[in-house]
Amino acid sequence: MNEIQLPNMQDLSKTVDSATGFAKMLAEVFPGIAERSLTKANRKATSAMLKDIKKAKTTGKEIGLSDEYIELLCGDIARRYTRNERLAQAAQFALERLPGDFEPQAPIDHEWAENFREHAEKASDEDAQRLWGAILAQEAQEPGTVSKRAMRILADMSKNEALSFKRLCGFATTMKYANKPPKGYYNPFIILSKDDKGNSYNQGALNFSELTNLSSIGLIDRTVSYRLPVPTMAGCPIVAGDYVVVLHAREENAPQVLQLTGGVFTECGRELSRICGIGGDPRLPDVIEELAKSEGILAKRFRTPQQTE
Repeated sequence: MNEIQLPNMQDLSKTVDSATGFAKMLAEVFPGIAERSLTKANRKATSAMLKDIKKAKTTGKEIGLSDEYIELLCGDIARRYTRNERLAQAAQFALERLPGDFEPQAPIDHEWAENFREHAEKASDEDAQRLWGAILAQEAQEPGTVSKRAMRILADMSKNEALSFKRLCGFATTMKYANKPPKGYYNPFIILSKDDKGNSYNQGALNFSELTNLSSIGLIDRTVSYRLPVPTMAGCPIVAGDYVVVLHAREENAPQVLQLTGGVFTECGRELSRICGIGGDPRLPDVIEELAKSEGILAKRFRTPQQTE
């Protein structure tokens, strides 16, 4: 029997309006996928799949294969197309995160790409495909910044765990320093302020069990505490969404530190926090001020220049 193969995707349109660099990059590691995803040829791909299934049925009957075996062949064809479509969709979401004039500075490692493919082909819903698209976009812009271990952790996470981590990232931030940051500076660091009830943090945004679970997964290390120095005069400026919250030590108690006891990101957690985005929770300025107040530190927020123009 002739071997049943997927159609050659290279015969599809090669026209890519604003993502030539990304298309070339994808073509190096996922031959054929770039053109399909960037030209949105899903309908044509589906038509090709149906033709292949029809061909398998016709050829199978001609050479006397059983109905059961023919169904197995057809199922295998459908699965192969489905995996390709999931990968193509992740590539499309990656494109949406890249600038129109994107040009790669370095190629994506082929071993990394194969590892990515294995995970992205299993992403069955749009949210998961968007996450894998974000990882591909990050790696396209900065090759080597998303480890295979981080991808493995993400692939094993449940949807609820992914949502918990995304909420946590909303309360991660950085210090706004014009010059070199202090020695030992964590970037980004996590702001966690325990609520009055004691079993939740940041105005009910996260609970103790969620943080424990994220720690067991390997995304945060809750055994590490972090001390932010808070000088009297210069202050400690912390980025908080549309604001910068500047902390000042009270002169009578100077110098002071802001004790962050909730833990820090592990290396994998830090990598994935770049994908999820940090500091997006609108409650972050309030939480910083609450934590500062609890430790007797002065806090004042300022709108960033973009918001005052």
